[in-house]
Amino acid sequence: MRKLASLLLVLTLVLPLALPFGVALAQESTAVLDALQAYNDNLPAGFGNIQVADLSVEILENPDLVLIDVRQPDDYAEAHIEGAINIPIREVAKNLDKLPDLDAPIVTICGSSWRSPQVMTALQILGYTNVRNMAGGMRAWNEAGFPVTAEATEAVASEIPAEIDADVLAAVDAALSGLPDGWGSIKAEDLNIAL
Repeated sequence: MRKLASLLLVLTLVLPLALPFGVALAQESTAVLDALQAYNDNLPAGFGNIQVADLSVEILENPDLVLIDVRQPDDYAEAHIEGAINIPIREVAKNLDKLPDLDAPIVTICGSSWRSPQVMTALQILGYTNVRNMAGGMRAWNEAGFPVTAEATEAVASEIPAEIDADVLAAVDAALSGLPDGWGSIKAEDLNIAL
């Protein structure tokens, strides 16, 4: 049963990216196939999630930690974790110059932990080696009573890592920028109606 649950979790994280990657695969890009195979071979422990309590401690202890809030600008402006930069999910691949080097510690954040795992997965496929996702999103952060701010944090400009393959980047950009309204999710009541 645990294996089935683990498989379903992996599919939930990777499937939203699979269809747009299929376009790149149809073009027979070995770089994209190699990147996806490397990702599958090295799935992170706990699927890369960090709990909000652990993150609250790490923020204090690790000044190099980069927090990427992938929500829409209006949601970010309302309230976010202090120090988090805002790069909306559909724009992540076009803004790699706002991210540190491939080995820097990065945590992705969204409202409920639906969009941010997709960004974590995409960055890992691109070659970022230390990316995690904040489990539960801002909903869990707020429920735990941790502080938020409305003051924006500007990203520090950097070079896009030369190691990132152009074909893989194009596939990741197609996957993220092509996400449908609702980010590919459906509410239970809407699914019930559809069924």
